[in-house]
Amino acid sequence: MKTLKNYFIIAVLFMLASQSAFTQYYFKSYDFSPFGTRNDIGRSIEKRTPSNGWSIAGYTNTTTGGYDWTYTKLNAAGIPVCTATLGFSLADSCFSHIEINSNNPPFRRAVLSGFYRNTSGIEKASWSILDSSCVHLLSKQILDTAKSQYRQTSMTPYGFANSGFIQMYSNGAYKNKMLVTNYSFSGSMSWGYKYFSYTPSNDEAYSICYQPVGTAYCVAGRTNALKGYGTKYDVLVMKLTSAGIPSWKKIYKLPASVNSNAYKIIPMTDGGYVICGWTNMYDTTTNDIWVLRINTAGTVMWSYTYGYPGVNEIGHSIVYNASNNTLTLTGYLTSASN
Repeated sequence: MKTLKNYFIIAVLFMLASQSAFTQYYFKSYDFSPFGTRNDIGRSIEKRTPSNGWSIAGYTNTTTGGYDWTYTKLNAAGIPVCTATLGFSLADSCFSHIEINSNNPPFRRAVLSGFYRNTSGIEKASWSILDSSCVHLLSKQILDTAKSQYRQTSMTPYGFANSGFIQMYSNGAYKNKMLVTNYSFSGSMSWGYKYFSYTPSNDEAYSICYQPVGTAYCVAGRTNALKGYGTKYDVLVMKLTSAGIPSWKKIYKLPASVNSNAYKIIPMTDGGYVICGWTNMYDTTTNDIWVLRINTAGTVMWSYTYGYPGVNEIGHSIVYNASNNTLTLTGYLTSASN
């Protein structure tokens, strides 16, 4: 067994412009009371401005009832400033968060998203807002009978948008369908839609971004619409207007035996997008990181996979560095020795 304990970790890396190497600035792990007895899973990290600090969100099993949401605010040296734990008696999970810094009106807040379980144990897409002192201000969740999750929250000029999926009953079975909601900075809903897409397939959104070129949203995830509605998936991308109306949706189909997924989509300055995820296109026994560049109409501009034979690599996130016109991605790999 590789490890018996999970801790929050943060590593700050600086890329050296003059050589193809990197140096580690600092590496920290975090354990909270009751020490040595809980698992702390970090799922999201954000840079806080103007303090140059950081914040981490995820989930922790501090209680006997299962996992709760957790948020830790850090200073520039990685020292905890404040923490918060949110949840109910059943297992809850937080997958994403953002830091909001508004000048009009002036405030600083964190928005966390994922799911809280209701009293029946059903996962319900939820979000919570914390103030700058890690104090809970507001939470909202979808109040119906269907299972749902938010997988990512993204900031917009008007507030924040959430992407995920919600369960629908179709042709005698429950299927997941893309879910997108849009809120103001104060937490008032602007709009929210579930997208039936390719019924009776599973269509799941794992990432959303706001594109200032054309004031649009773009959602990325997966669908099994072209794989016989089974366990194999293709990457699905859907572009929305600022009002949440679909402009186009595309499936990036690979051969029937190939499985793939998109975990992150980011906007590019030309109006297009970059998508990061994984596929087993070139390594049938394991997965490789897959990065896909599309234009504003969804047409593929280039596509690359990154990995080693026999090693499982998953791409989870990617950022664009405008200063040197590069992309930096992160994820994980699992080898046979682990």
